[in-house]
Amino acid sequence: MRCESCGTENPTGQRFCGHCGAALALICGSCGATDQPSQKYCGACGTSLVGAYEDGGIPFWMAVTLLEYPEWLTGQGRMDEATAPLNEAREIFERLEARPWLERLHRVDEREGASP
Repeated sequence: MRCESCGTENPTGQRFCGHCGAALALICGSCGATDQPSQKYCGACGTSLVGAYEDGGIPFWMAVTLLEYPEWLTGQGRMDEATAPLNEAREIFERLEARPWLERLHRVDEREGASP
């Protein structure tokens, strides 16, 4: 799978680029369609891509998805839409004590000029 950020070809199944760390496409758990990391719902079947992590009881991956979407929104200049998912991701990462991910979230906060 080719990274949209840097152009590096990555092995199938990777969620992040091995060269630059950017999020790669997501695979819908319901229909198997390939979706962009910025999508909240599958473009082929409409299944919530975040909901799949919620239903499966996988809070870490849900938080990663909740963080990736606002990172994309920030890059698009759509900060007002990024606040709610950032806060939800922060709550999960704090509960899990996932310090590297809290640091990554803090960098997004700094880009948007917000404070945690």
